[in-house]
Amino acid sequence: MQLSINNIKQKFYANITHTSPVAKNRRREVYTAPSMPAFTGNNVYMLDGGQHADDLYYFAKAIDKNFDLTIVPLELNPKDTRIKQLKSLKDNLEKINNLPKDKQPDYIAIPLGLHVSLQNLSNQMSKIFEQNIQLKPADTTLSNEGGGGKILKMLEILSKYPNDNRHYIKALDPLGQGIEYTYPIIQQINKAVSNGIKVYIPSGHPTENSIKWLARDKKLKPEFYYYISHGKDIDNTVEKMKKFVKDCNWYDFNLLSLSNAEKVALKDKNNNDHLFTSYDGCITRSARGVYNFTPVRGTDGKVKGFSFTDETTVEYPIDKYKMIKNIENLLEYVGKNINEVEANPEEIKNFKKFLNGNSQFELNDFKGKLFQIEEAFSPEEIKNQRIYLQGEYTDAERKLFFSTRDDGTILFNKCNYEQTAKPSVVSMWGCCFSLFNVIKEDIEKNNK
Repeated sequence: MQLSINNIKQKFYANITHTSPVAKNRRREVYTAPSMPAFTGNNVYMLDGGQHADDLYYFAKAIDKNFDLTIVPLELNPKDTRIKQLKSLKDNLEKINNLPKDKQPDYIAIPLGLHVSLQNLSNQMSKIFEQNIQLKPADTTLSNEGGGGKILKMLEILSKYPNDNRHYIKALDPLGQGIEYTYPIIQQINKAVSNGIKVYIPSGHPTENSIKWLARDKKLKPEFYYYISHGKDIDNTVEKMKKFVKDCNWYDFNLLSLSNAEKVALKDKNNNDHLFTSYDGCITRSARGVYNFTPVRGTDGKVKGFSFTDETTVEYPIDKYKMIKNIENLLEYVGKNINEVEANPEEIKNFKKFLNGNSQFELNDFKGKLFQIEEAFSPEEIKNQRIYLQGEYTDAERKLFFSTRDDGTILFNKCNYEQTAKPSVVSMWGCCFSLFNVIKEDIEKNNK
C-alpha cells in the first residue's frame, strides 16, 4: 500500500489521515541483512527499512532463490514507521556514489516514494511562483517546462532555502519526512544512473487513497472489495468512482519520478493495468506486483510460513514475519477446510440464542467457528449491508467474512488481490513488488 505525503483533495477531504493503528504501536526499527554475493554476479542494493524491507526481501527470494540482496537500511519516520526519512535516503545514496567504481552496485531498488497530490502541488507552486498553475498527470514530464520542470525548480528552491520556505514545506510534508531533501536525492539518483547503475523506483498508486475514500464515503465498500477480489464491477460502481477521481484530478504524484531512474508501474497477475496503476507522463516500465500471501501448514495443521508463488512452499518463515499478531484471527480459518471449523447444528442453535440475548452463552463459546451468513444475520441485514458480496461465512464476531473454493478450502476475499482461488491472509501488492520483477527481467537479459 502506498502512502501519500499530503492527499488534499477538496476542503472536505483534507482531514483524512492515513496513519495505521498498527504503525502507531510499532517501535522504530531498522531491518538489516547480511551482505551476500549478489544474484548471478550482479550486485543489487535495496534502500528501505522496517517491515516493508522484510516483505520485499523474502519476496525477491521467492521469485528467484538466487536473488540475493544487500539491504541498505533507512531511518523510519517517527510518526509513521511505514514512511522512510528522506535525509537517510540522500545520505546513503551519497555513500554509494562515493564508493570506488568496482565496489558500486549494478542495480539499486528504492521501493519508496514522496507522494504529493497534484492539487496540493499546484496550490503551493502557484503561491511560490506567483502564477496560476494547474498540474495534470500528463504535465509531470521534465520536458514540460511548466509541469515537471516547474516542480523540479520548486524542489530546488525548497532544498536551497528551507528556512525561508517552512510554510510550503509543512503544507507539502505534514509528517516531516523531509521533502526539502527531494532535490538532492534526485541529483544523487541521476549521478548513479550516469555512472552506469540501474536505479528503479515505484511510480506509486496515485488514485488508491481517493477511490478507497469514495468507497467509504458513498458506503460502497462491499462493491469495491468484491471488485478487488473477483474482478467484477457491479453496476459499474468502481468504474464510476475511477472516472470521478480522474475528472477531479485527484492524483498523488511520486516526486522521485522526476529523476532518471526507471519508473515502474503496477500490473496485475494477468499483466493488465491494475485499478490503482499510475498514468502520469514519467512512467518507463511496468510489471506484475500483485500477490496473495498464502499460509503453508504442516501435517499437524500448524502454519510453518507463507508463500507468494504457490500453496506449499515456505518462502517467508513464520518466525520472520513480525506482523503475525495482526493476522492470527485469519489464520484460524484461511487455508483450512470448511469441515474443520463450520458450526454444527447444535452450535448454530446456541449461537442464535446468544444473538438474541441469551445470557447462558458468551461470545468465546463460539471461538474458532464459522457460520453461514444466513445463520448470523437477518435477511434485511444481508440485503441492506450487501453481506452476500463479502462472503458465504462469518465468524462469531460477525466482522470477518469468508468464502470457500470447490474443494472446501477457506478463502478470505478481502485479501484476494490476485483474484484467484489461492488463499491469502495479507494483500502483498504494489509497484514496489513490480520493481523486483523488472530488475529480475533486466538481469536475465544482461546475462544472456
